[in-house]
Amino acid sequence: MRDYVQVLMQGTRKARKPHQCFHCYRTIAPGEAYGFQNNVYDNRAYTLRWHLDCEECANETRNVSDLYGDEGFGPLRDEWCNSGEYDAECNNWRGFFPHVVARMELTDQLRAARAAQKQEGRDDG
Repeated sequence: MRDYVQVLMQGTRKARKPHQCFHCYRTIAPGEAYGFQNNVYDNRAYTLRWHLDCEECANETRNVSDLYGDEGFGPLRDEWCNSGEYDAECNNWRGFFPHVVARMELTDQLRAARAAQKQEGRDDG
């Protein structure tokens, strides 16, 4: 028998504390409106939270690319990275969802800066 995700509740809220966005992995800031979904899977309860524009972009991406798989929907960033067309996806959606693409690219820039800093530490030692 196959287990399915059971959705208990979903909607929008205003953040009282920082949360991580399911789609872009960036922070949802306190005071910001966000979407959420409370779920149960395999007798475990969990909550997904997302920027409203990230969810909108994810829905649009899925509508045009048919990315739905047997395991359901994954985070938007993962879907773009796994497609092998990450840069093209960023460029395609930049004009429609600029904040989503900016958050994705910020993650890339911070990751590159940490890697460069780590490399500098090795070169100095």
